[in-house]
Amino acid sequence: MNDTPFLGPLAARHSDTLLKRIQRYIPDVDEAKDLLQDVWLQVLTKYHQFTGRGSLEGWTLQIARNTSLMALRRPARRLEMQVEAARRWTCWYGSGAHHRQPDVLAFESEFKHDFQMGLAQLSPGQRQAVTLRLLEGRSTAETAALMGCSQLAVKSYLHRAVLRLRKLLIHWRPESAPC
Repeated sequence: MNDTPFLGPLAARHSDTLLKRIQRYIPDVDEAKDLLQDVWLQVLTKYHQFTGRGSLEGWTLQIARNTSLMALRRPARRLEMQVEAARRWTCWYGSGAHHRQPDVLAFESEFKHDFQMGLAQLSPGQRQAVTLRLLEGRSTAETAALMGCSQLAVKSYLHRAVLRLRKLLIHWRPESAPC
């Protein structure tokens, strides 16, 4: 531990920032704090891999992001997310189409309209990538083959499209659903 005297001051300065970064992915405070501990452990064990090409703070932020994404990919987390999605589905749409309330129908209609307007504002490549990859659920390789471009290009289209859609649909949050 003597070869890493930076960790104490770095943790003191950046723990709050890292916790906020983690909470973008994992909103539960206790789970986010657990992941923060994992981040600092990774910083400590992987410090020898830090090349110095960027800032140490940026490197730790990237570790926090990757740790958060890996936590989301855990099988138990996936099940938790499926349960939450099912709860929202039931909340928004009821147990069947014939049970939908007028406010839920209006909510669904408004969201579909705004989403379609958002899609219309994307470039043709971004719109095609979103449709094939996200809406139809095709793999990145399959999407790339259908679009006639590389997988990296598909990922780039998706990244830019999602950023644009987030800005356009910022007023649509799960907490705005009528439940």
